[in-house]
Amino acid sequence: MYLVNKYNALSLPVKAAIWFIVVNFFTKGVNFITVPIFTHYMSTEEYGKVSIFLTYQGILINFATFEMYSGAYIRGILRYRDNILFFTWSEQLLSTLITIFVFILSIPITPWLISNAQINLKIYVLMYSYFLVFPAYQCWVNRKRFDYDYKPVVISAILYTVLSILVPLFAIIKVESTASVRIMFMLLFESLFCLPFFLHNVHFGKLLANRKVLREQWKFLILFQLPSVVHALSYIILSSMDRIMIGKMIGNSEAGIYSVATTIANVITILCISANQVLKPWRYQRMEKRELTNIKEISNVLLVIFGLAIILWILVAPDVMRFLFSEEYYQAIWVIPPVSISVFFIFLYSMLVDIEEFYYKTKYAMYATTISAVANIVMNYFAIKIWGYIACAYTTLICYVFLALLHLYWSTKAAKSGGIPINRIFNVKMIFFFSTFLLIAEVLITVTYNNSIVRYSIFFLLIAGCAINIKKIIPFLKEITRK
Repeated sequence: MYLVNKYNALSLPVKAAIWFIVVNFFTKGVNFITVPIFTHYMSTEEYGKVSIFLTYQGILINFATFEMYSGAYIRGILRYRDNILFFTWSEQLLSTLITIFVFILSIPITPWLISNAQINLKIYVLMYSYFLVFPAYQCWVNRKRFDYDYKPVVISAILYTVLSILVPLFAIIKVESTASVRIMFMLLFESLFCLPFFLHNVHFGKLLANRKVLREQWKFLILFQLPSVVHALSYIILSSMDRIMIGKMIGNSEAGIYSVATTIANVITILCISANQVLKPWRYQRMEKRELTNIKEISNVLLVIFGLAIILWILVAPDVMRFLFSEEYYQAIWVIPPVSISVFFIFLYSMLVDIEEFYYKTKYAMYATTISAVANIVMNYFAIKIWGYIACAYTTLICYVFLALLHLYWSTKAAKSGGIPINRIFNVKMIFFFSTFLLIAEVLITVTYNNSIVRYSIFFLLIAGCAINIKKIIPFLKEITRK
């Protein structure tokens, strides 16, 4: 009863922050937990095909939707707060037209895409149907987050996550344990789930009556998001191209093993994604009010929390792999440390990107990610040839470190354009030294992977240190949930 009363006394922003984090832990956690189930029913060959398809899907959705439901739409909520309903329909219509245009434009290379993604024509068409309706659902979620209306988001996210896993799982058990069956039923469910959100936003009459506003909003959406399209594409290449290259240069089985390892390694992203979804609107609001000290202090605390959480995860990861997967997957434990440390630099650069986007400098993200993606492809090619697929994990880490450095440079320029030194927003010196510490720790912990006593001694020492300092963190977490 005491806890219930304490919860009821919390403000709406605090409750929303708690539930958004909980639901993200749930959705990502369920995906993580079900990986061993899918690997039980599917061969490494078929699992590798699924991971390769998902990489191609990530690339294509970038072109087919411009992913305006993320960067441009979130920034536009603040810009067009007086008429968000019209802005939402405006964004959806533009996204729909782009999807149709890209589908028609891609017809000449469709056979090549189908062959390389290892799918059939039915799946390809169904994938574009999903591209049409998915942005509407994402816009709805982002609007609810800004309004702290957490209950509908929590319910829909749980349903979407659970059913998008159970439907294809049931299919591969009852129909056939192949990649095609899993992908087909996954896309079919996801498209049907998102369809009502798409239909709810349709208001043709409003568009005819507000054509001037529509043109202005489309101009904003395109100019804001166009550089982000290249950025998003480059990011997908940076984060996923290694699976395609492993599949091409070695085989689908190795791609499947590597994919499982990276999925396990990225379990810490559950925490990072949850926090960043709360932080993004919070950071925009603090930037508008020029409350920069809050951003600086909380960024420091969160970077340390995530860095230590990643170290703790790396220490226990070998035993998690041994418990969840068969022996044929266990060799991929050597992928986990570098990929896990990469997550820290992903979180770091995402904070820097928010500053660039706040000042409408989205072209900087395009430059940084494109350079890093090209470097990643080149390094992957030679690394796979010389050392095998495990080397891809280290090329990925190197490129994310490089990406964070580039964003540090360009976020500094963006902040300067707004008349603010970057040191007022972030503690650059602290970030540099803590990042270096994590890179050294990753190497040292990897050396101990065959010595459980040393690993768990370090693990419990870190846990004790975190428990002692937990009270120092609570005030910062409360600040994040303050309007």
